[in-house]
Amino acid sequence: MVDKKKVNNKLIQIMHGDITLLEVDAFVYNIENNLALGSGTGNAISLRGGPSVQKELDEIAANKGTIPTGQAIISGSGLLPSKYIIHTIGPKFNEEDEDNKLKEATLAALKLAEEKGLKKIAFPPISVGFYAFPAEKCAKIMLDTIEAYLNGNTKIEEIIFCIFDSKHYGIFKDALQ
Repeated sequence: MVDKKKVNNKLIQIMHGDITLLEVDAFVYNIENNLALGSGTGNAISLRGGPSVQKELDEIAANKGTIPTGQAIISGSGLLPSKYIIHTIGPKFNEEDEDNKLKEATLAALKLAEEKGLKKIAFPPISVGFYAFPAEKCAKIMLDTIEAYLNGNTKIEEIIFCIFDSKHYGIFKDALQ
């Protein structure tokens, strides 16, 4: 299932699936501040991408320390079909200034993609699930942020929201309309 919307001759798509299997320039992963790949998608990255992804993240963490919420870093993707993984730090639900932090995490990922000259980026619902951020609120903030970004001067051509959970897929699909 795929739903689409054009914004300034750019494409936003919502699809159901596993983000780690997409052939995109980069996909976004909501990582912990210490840059450790966690369970769920993090486990899929480790298993499918191989040890090089966590090794690169460990090197970044050794140089930069923990990464603040709302910021992002980029790494290679190991054996995964994407070229890169953009690791962003989303807010936990009921954290101070959570809406703005989610917007900043989304923008940080977009800006890193722009700096690398990437054209096709996949996002998950950031902070939904383990961080308990409400999917409806996440969909509105992320889609509004991405639409505003695509309406600006960008070379990014396509954004895919790749959503594993069927319930969250429906929420993002409705928000896209």
